[in-house]
Amino acid sequence: MKINRITFLGLILCIFILTSCMMPKFHTELSPVKGHSLNSYKYVCSTYNWDEYFSIFSEVGFVIINENQLKNLDSASQNQVLFFNKSWEPKDKNGLFTYKIALYNILGQEVFSMELKKSLFADEKDGIEELKQKLRPYYTGYNPKESIDASEYFINNTETIDKSNDDLKKYFDENINNLDLIEGIWTESKDYNYKLGIFKDNESNNRDFVAIIIETNNVFWRPQQVKSEFNKTAYYKVYTTKYYMGNHKVQNVTSYVNEDGLLVIKLKNSKDGSDVEGTFLKNYPANVEEKFGSTKEETENIGSGFIISESGLVVTNYHVIENKYDINVFFPSVNKTIKAKVELKDKNNDLAIIRLNDFIFSDIYSSSIPFTISKSSTVKLGQEVFTLGFPLVEVLGQSVKLSTGSINSLYGIQDDPRVFQISNPVQPGNSGGPLFNNNGELIGIVFSSLNAKFFYENADIIPQNVNFSIKSDYLLNLISMLPDESEIFNRKNKLLGKSLEIQIELLTPFILNIKAK
Repeated sequence: MKINRITFLGLILCIFILTSCMMPKFHTELSPVKGHSLNSYKYVCSTYNWDEYFSIFSEVGFVIINENQLKNLDSASQNQVLFFNKSWEPKDKNGLFTYKIALYNILGQEVFSMELKKSLFADEKDGIEELKQKLRPYYTGYNPKESIDASEYFINNTETIDKSNDDLKKYFDENINNLDLIEGIWTESKDYNYKLGIFKDNESNNRDFVAIIIETNNVFWRPQQVKSEFNKTAYYKVYTTKYYMGNHKVQNVTSYVNEDGLLVIKLKNSKDGSDVEGTFLKNYPANVEEKFGSTKEETENIGSGFIISESGLVVTNYHVIENKYDINVFFPSVNKTIKAKVELKDKNNDLAIIRLNDFIFSDIYSSSIPFTISKSSTVKLGQEVFTLGFPLVEVLGQSVKLSTGSINSLYGIQDDPRVFQISNPVQPGNSGGPLFNNNGELIGIVFSSLNAKFFYENADIIPQNVNFSIKSDYLLNLISMLPDESEIFNRKNKLLGKSLEIQIELLTPFILNIKAK
C-alpha cells in the first residue's frame, strides 16, 4: 500500500502529538536551604513585572514590594526581605522545559528554590497551582523571633579605618604636592548614597589606595568602613579596583578618572550582568588636578584610521577624537584632506566611527575596499599579524608604516577579554590603525602600549613590544547599528592567498591619517 506524502506527514504529526501527550505534563519540586526558615521573612521584592509565578508568594501570605518600596523600609524591615529571581531553561532530553525560582536574602544567600518542569502541552497554570500548594506548609507567616539581623553582620564583618573627615582633609593639605589624582573626598553623583575618602595606604602590600565611607544613607554601611580598594596600572588615571557593593559582595573591576575629573567605577548589575557605572564627584582638594595638567588642553590628537565603506565611514580610536570638534582625515595616496564628524562611538572599548563630509568614493579610489572583517574567535595564540598606520608623523613623515608581529596573548592586562596583546612595535600615532592576519582580514584595532616610563621608574625594566589591540568583535557590534552594514558585511576578501607585499600595496590607500583638535 502506497502512502502519499500528506498522509505520511499526518502520521508523523500524530505520533509527535501522542508522544508529547504521553510525557509527564509537569513536575514540581521545592528545595528549602538548610538553616533557613521562610518564616524569618515578611516581604518578597522583585524587579520583574507582576506574573503568575510572582503571585504565588502573595497568595501564601508574603507582602509584595518593588525596589522603590524597598528603599523606604528601615534597616530592621530590610532584614525581612527576600529577593525574587526567575530563570528559564530550554527543553531537556525528556522534552521538558524548566522554570526555576530562587529566593535570596539581603546577604545574598539563597534561602529557598522552586522548580517547575513542564512539557509543551502541559497547562502551566496547573503547575503553578501545585507549587503554591506545596509552598504553603513552608510559610505560616512572618515570625519576628526567627528573623535575622543582617546589619549587625555587615557591621561586624567589614574592615574599618579610624579616620574622620577632618583627619582626611588634614592629610590632603599636608601632602598636597604628592597626592595621586584619585586621592581626595568624593561624593556619588547619582543618588548621593556615599561620600568617600580615598587616600594612600602605606600599611598594606595588597593595595595602593583605600576608600572609606565618610557619610552614607545605606542602612547596611557605616562611616569609616572600607568601601573600595585601588591599585595603580600602567595606564595614567586607570586603576584595578575591588569594590564592595551595597550588600557587601565584592566586584573586581576597573576604575578611572575621566576627562571631566569624575571617578568612574565600572560595575556589573548583579541581576542581569549588564554594565553599570558608579560615578563620583571630587569635593576636596580642588587643586590636585593642576599638577597633572588640565584635562581640557586644546592640543591636536594624531592617530590612524581606515575606511570601511564607500559611503565614507572611517574607523579609529575614540581617544583620538575625544572632545574634539575639528576632525580632519588625510589621504596620503592623493594628498588630500577631508573633514569628518562622529557617526558612532563606543567609549568603553575606545572605538569610534566617523563619517567623511561631502565624500565621493570614486574621486579618491579606482578600486573597491579589499579587506573583510573577521570575528575574534578565529584568532589563535602565536599567529602572525601586521598593522599599518602613521606613527610619529612629525618625525617619520606622512607615509604609511608597516609593523609586523604576532599574537602574544588572547587577553589584555588583568586578562581583559576585550583585547589582544601583540608584539608589533607601536608608537604614538598608531592608535586607531588596523590589525590584519595573513589572510588580509581585519581582526583588531590598535589602541595602546604599556607605559615604558612607568615600568622603568617603578620596576627598573623597560617593556619591549607589549602592545594591545581591541578585538574586531566590538567593531562588528558598532557596524551592526549602521545603515551601511550590509555593504560592509557582504564584502569579498580580495587579499586571500596574496603575498604580504601585495596585500600591503592593495591596503595602503585605505589606511588614513587622523588629526583632531
